[in-house]
This record gives sequence, structure tokens and C-alpha cells, in this order.
Amino acid sequence: MIIMMMSPKSVKDVTGGGYRRRMPTRTRSVTGPSHRIFTVTHQAIKVAALGDSITHGGGAVSVPPGYRLYNWETYAGMPILNLGFSGNTAEAMAARFKSDVLPFKPKFLVLMGGINNIRVGDSADQVIHSLSEIQYMCILNRITPIFVTVAPINPAKMKNVSGLIADPGWKEQQKKINDWVASQLYYVDITPQLTNSQGYLFERLTSDGLHPDMEGKIIIGQTIGNYLKLRFAPDLGLPPASENNESAS
Repeated sequence: MIIMMMSPKSVKDVTGGGYRRRMPTRTRSVTGPSHRIFTVTHQAIKVAALGDSITHGGGAVSVPPGYRLYNWETYAGMPILNLGFSGNTAEAMAARFKSDVLPFKPKFLVLMGGINNIRVGDSADQVIHSLSEIQYMCILNRITPIFVTVAPINPAKMKNVSGLIADPGWKEQQKKINDWVASQLYYVDITPQLTNSQGYLFERLTSDGLHPDMEGKIIIGQTIGNYLKLRFAPDLGLPPASENNESAS
């Protein structure tokens, strides 16, 4: 099951160039066909995920996050509170930490962000600064931060499908961020499985060049889930994953 949260906080959405306001938090469940399950909850949370649209969900250009097939959390093999918000930069993630993360007091926080920064020309240092802010707030609140590497993009497909132009230096900034992520105590490397020989997101994994579709979300979810099981199974009350399935530190 995917656990998702909504808060009244407005955060910058770089995809639309404005702000979007979410409805007040409340507990509810909306169900439909088996591929659509959306739940908002205040239950005790062990693992939460803070991120942008790749964490928030959705895919295939126009499929909304309510379709669980396009949420990587679906494939992690454990309940994960989805705190993703489409369009978030790393700064926006840090800005909503207190309002969106702390009320749930998760034991572990999976952090995946920065792609919306580097695709528009922001520096890796800017992203690392914001991720370090989140790390510091996690430590203060006894939350274990688990960093995830920045996924690749496919600039040609972004331009052809959505008219988005990726900054030409995005790949260099991605590497700098991912090198920093790999230096952290706990991190998950999802990037190699999503990247072709030219360093771009595999065309078969994306409809718009920016967001991995279902196959990509399966890769991300299983990689993160296996890492959590391998490193933290006793804390999560789960059987450990085989080390052969791990793609992390």
C-alpha cells in the first residue's frame, strides 16, 4: 500500500512556475480499480520518503500519482509514507521538512531530490547545501536519513514531448551530487540501472524524458526496498533481502 500525505503548505513548483496549494491533512482512503489506491494516514510511520515528482508518483506523461503502478513505493515491499511533491527543488524539500515530515516522526527518511535543480542550471553545491540542511534536521530529530542518487534524464525526449530544455551542464552536476550522496553513511544508488551508455535515462523507461514510467519505478522501488531490508530489517520487522539484490552502499 502507498501511504501519501497532504498538507496546507504552499511550495514552489518549478514545472509550472507557480505555487500549488494542497488540501488540509486528514485521514481518508480513496479506492477504485486495483491499480488506483490513495491513502492519507496518521498511523505510526517507520519509513517516509521526501522528494519531488519521482517520489510523488505518476508517469507516462499524464498519469496522476493515484495510480499505484507509477509509484516506486508500490514496489519497495513495505509501507512507505509518500511525502513527495511534484516540481520540488531540493530547497523546497528542505523548506517543508518541519511541516510535512516532523508531524509523522518517521524512524527513517528516504531522500531523493535535485533533479529539478540541475535540469534548469542550478549547481550541485546548491543541491548539496539543501540536502545537508535536511540531514541536519533529521539528526536533531532522531530520524535516520537515507540518501538516493539523482536519476538521469533524457534531454532529447524532454524537448520532443514536453518542450523542456535541459541545461547542458546537468550531467556534470548530477555526478557531483551523486558523489556526495555516495559519501554518506546510508545511501542507495539507483542511477546505473536507469542509465544508458550515453549517460541518459533509457528511452524505454520514460515517456517524457524526465520521469521514469512503471518499469523505472519498479527498479527504483525494489532497489530502495532491498537496501532497507538489508540494512534495517530488525528495526522494520521485516525479513532481510539477499545481498545479491542490493544496489547500494
